[in-house]
Amino acid sequence: MTPEEIRSDVMTHISASWTDTAIVFPNYEYVPTGVSWIRPVVIMGETAEDEKGSDGVGLRSGVLMNSIFTLANSGERTGLLYATTFEALFRRRDIGEVMFGEPYTREIGIDPNGYYHIMVTVPFYAWVGE
Repeated sequence: MTPEEIRSDVMTHISASWTDTAIVFPNYEYVPTGVSWIRPVVIMGETAEDEKGSDGVGLRSGVLMNSIFTLANSGERTGLLYATTFEALFRRRDIGEVMFGEPYTREIGIDPNGYYHIMVTVPFYAWVGE
């Protein structure tokens, strides 16, 4: 799979599955409006060669990082419930030909715009050259 095929499969799955908040996709400007929102980003990792030759396959790694923003000073519960829902969308699932692993969630804290930031990270792998 190419980076664009991976991005397309992932973002299409998020668009079709996530209804809890607004979704702010990469390279789109967004002005927060006082409600919760998410910002998913696909980060490509290294590709390992699996078979020799120009027709051989490789294995591309990467991570899906999803920032969840809820209003600051309103507690952690809402953000962590969103994180739980987002984890379930990808946990050990194959989306198209992208294979996802075990997600993890960490709390980042209050950002300068008055939102509480929680990050969900999900590692993935995809075959190259198949």
